[in-house]
Amino acid sequence: MPAGLPRYSRSVIELRHFRYFTAVAEELHFGRAARKLHIAQPPLSQQIKALEEELGVRLLTRNTHQVRLTEAGRAFLKESKRVLADVERSVRVARQAEEGTAGRISIGFVSTVDGGIVSRVKSILAQEYPDLDSRFLPLDPVAQVAALRAGEIRAGVLAAPLEEDDLLVRSVFRAPLVVALPANHRLAGHGVLRLAELRGEPLVSFSPRFNPWIFHHFSECCRRAGFEPNIAQESASPMSIIGFVASNAGLGILPAWVRMDRAGVTYRPLASEDFWVDVALACLKGQDCPLLRHLRNMLERALREITAENGYAPARN
Repeated sequence: MPAGLPRYSRSVIELRHFRYFTAVAEELHFGRAARKLHIAQPPLSQQIKALEEELGVRLLTRNTHQVRLTEAGRAFLKESKRVLADVERSVRVARQAEEGTAGRISIGFVSTVDGGIVSRVKSILAQEYPDLDSRFLPLDPVAQVAALRAGEIRAGVLAAPLEEDDLLVRSVFRAPLVVALPANHRLAGHGVLRLAELRGEPLVSFSPRFNPWIFHHFSECCRRAGFEPNIAQESASPMSIIGFVASNAGLGILPAWVRMDRAGVTYRPLASEDFWVDVALACLKGQDCPLLRHLRNMLERALREITAENGYAPARN
C-alpha cells in the first residue's frame, strides 16, 4: 500500500467522485477536467485526493507537467464508467416508466385493423423504445372494452365510432372502405358506390356481438340513406365475410387494406360520406400518457403507409 494512504475499511464514495475521477482520467489534466465539470480546480484536486484516501490506493501520478493513470487508476476508470452508465440507464428507465415507455404494455387490436399494421407498429416501438416490451393481443372490440376496464390491456386499437363514458377514444385514421361483391353482380361495373345503391341487397355484416357500436352506426347510416339494412349473414372476421360473398350469400363492407384476392369476388370503393369507420386508440379516462400519444402517431404512420402501398387514399375525417 502506498505510504501515507490508510487501509480501506468502508465506502463513503459518492456518485460525484466517480464523475470527478472519470473527467480527470479522460482529460489527464486537472484544469481541463475542472472546466468540463464547471467547478474550480482546487476543490477537484481535493476530491480526487479524498477518493484515493478512501480507497487506500493511488489512482493518479501527477507532477507539475503531467498526470498519469496508475494500474489501479485504469481499473477504477473502467468501473467508474460502468457505474455512471448504470446510473444514467436507471434514471432513464425510471423516467420512461413514469411516461409509460419502459416495462411491459399490452395492447388489444381487432383483425380488421391489422393487414400488416400491427407488425409495423410493433417494429417501430421496438426501435424507438427498446426498454418497452409491447404485446399485441387479438381481441374483438367488446372484449377490448372489458379488458381495458379489468386492467388487462393498457390500450385498444379498434374501429370507431365507439362511445363509452369511462373510455377515452381518439380517432387515428379514417379507413377507406370497399364493398366486396360477387364478380358477376350488377354493381360490379360501377365506380364509387353509394350506400343507397345497396338498398334491398343481402348484406354480410360483422356481428353486433363483437362490435355493437359499428353495427348500430351502419344501421343508422343505412336509414339516413333511405332503407333498412337487409342483414342476411353475420360474421366475425374479414376472411369469412369474403367467403360468404364468394358463395353469393350477400355483399360485405370492409376496410380497403383487408381485401383479399378471391375467385369470384371483386371490390368497389364506398363513398365515405355515406358510411365511415375510423381506426381509433382507446384507453381508460385518466390513463392517457406520452406513450399512448406516440402510439397514436405510429398507428397513423403505419396506416398511411399501408394505404399508399395499396393505392388507396384515406377518407377525409
